[in-house]
Amino acid sequence: MSLVSQFTEWLLKRSQVNILEITATQLRWFSGSFIDNRFIQKAHKKIFSEEPYFNSTTATINSAKLTADLREISGYRFPFEQHVSIVLADSAFTFGSFQIPAMAVKSGFLPFLEREIHKSTTLNYRDFSVRYESGEKRDNKVPVQYCALNRSILDQLKLACDQAGIVPLSVQPAFAGHLRMLKSVAAETRHPSIFLDFGHESVTAGIFSREGLRAVHVINIGLNAMVRAVQDARQCGFAEAMRLVTEEIVLLEDPNSDAQSEIEIYRHMEAVFIDLLQKIYGFLLLFSNDHPDESGFVKIIVSGEGTRIKNLDKLISANLGIPATGMQNEIELLIASLVLPAGETPATLATVLGNLLLTPWQLERFDRIMAA
Repeated sequence: MSLVSQFTEWLLKRSQVNILEITATQLRWFSGSFIDNRFIQKAHKKIFSEEPYFNSTTATINSAKLTADLREISGYRFPFEQHVSIVLADSAFTFGSFQIPAMAVKSGFLPFLEREIHKSTTLNYRDFSVRYESGEKRDNKVPVQYCALNRSILDQLKLACDQAGIVPLSVQPAFAGHLRMLKSVAAETRHPSIFLDFGHESVTAGIFSREGLRAVHVINIGLNAMVRAVQDARQCGFAEAMRLVTEEIVLLEDPNSDAQSEIEIYRHMEAVFIDLLQKIYGFLLLFSNDHPDESGFVKIIVSGEGTRIKNLDKLISANLGIPATGMQNEIELLIASLVLPAGETPATLATVLGNLLLTPWQLERFDRIMAA
């Protein structure tokens, strides 16, 4: 490592760096740090917008809307700049994994990487900024995981930050924070565990063990899809539908009981739940088929905005047949001294808290996929 890099990392460890979390419809600004295993919160702000900030399908960003809200949430004052670590929604990235013969490693990963990205998107390889990591050889094959971010999204994001007086130090997917938290408390076991992060627009499903990440997949169904189902059925505003979903009784302690189908709000959301659970099951089945020696999962850990729906973990466990628990039950020792902002839980703040542990931040390491 060069002297300049060492000096830069030393400065970042000792300077105030804010965390900016950007999802399709939400901004969260957070100032804080972990010092001597103690969490210190300095500021917490949040903006929710029904108008999306970005569209990952078309690789476009609503620059005017994003810039205006970034200025509001950061307390923009020209010419003062603020440094941030940006946590971008997993739905903005393209993830994947593949295996190559150990004999082919010497020739390089690039041809295989280009082929895999072409299989998952219609864009060219050069349209993406790509990072990848290789794991340990197993059965004469080397596993490779990659994370790709459309360069158009990255460039537009940097421009919006520049216009809002924000200097990005890193850009990374949301799941990296969850994985950092969970790896530190994961038990030694032969079988992996699962994390499900319920965001507003998507759900990130990941399979991990203490050694690292085994697989990750983004399902484009989130909390907002459930809210919109209620909004359409009730013919009410989005805010009222959100209140019904997150504050009223939707799921019972026993989701398989006959009484569950009698809850009107649940009936409005049932089709969305079924679609989501089927997609999660498909992801787990595909992993088990590809890794029969690791078949069987220890547990499912649920986090994200969707955990505002009480008993969501019980619905997942009842349908997938795997024990499920909330994020805060897993990281209880890490968060014992936390004083959380109003309206937040360790599950909703898991991404932010995990990223505080990922210092120092470096822009070129936006993936942090941590392959096993």
